Amino acid sequence: MAIIDVLQQLVKSYNATYNSSVGMPPNNVNANNEGTRRNRQRNFVGATMSTTRFESSRRVIRRSPKRYTAKWTRELLKIVSRLPTVPVTYTLSDLMDEPIKGKFYEPELQKVTPRERFANDRILKTRRSANGKTACYVS
Repeated sequence: MAIIDVLQQLVKSYNATYNSSVGMPPNNVNANNEGTRRNRQRNFVGATMSTTRFESSRRVIRRSPKRYTAKWTRELLKIVSRLPTVPVTYTLSDLMDEPIKGKFYEPELQKVTPRERFANDRILKTRRSANGKTACYVS
């Protein structure tokens, strides 16, 4: 039996099996019911979009992609858009509105409330502690 024959049987079997997002086997979709099937798929995706945790322009931090570093990054990011995928993904940018490469899932993001930030004019004094860490006194 050639691989082409096996692939043909696989495709035929798949197209004859009930598909939950379409609501029928793909073989039964035709020009008469194509519109209703397409609307059903859109509604299926739309239902999952309403149960998301994050809204646009929300401040978040993301999980570090490297396993050997800290679990969460310290950089504050902003949600630019929510994409209609299953599961839902988000596009991010930094606070200077520069886009972050890639799309991110909800478990990779965490809501944060940004702390007040202070500008440091100059370093007044530095010292080293017993464990080798440097501490700076700033104005």
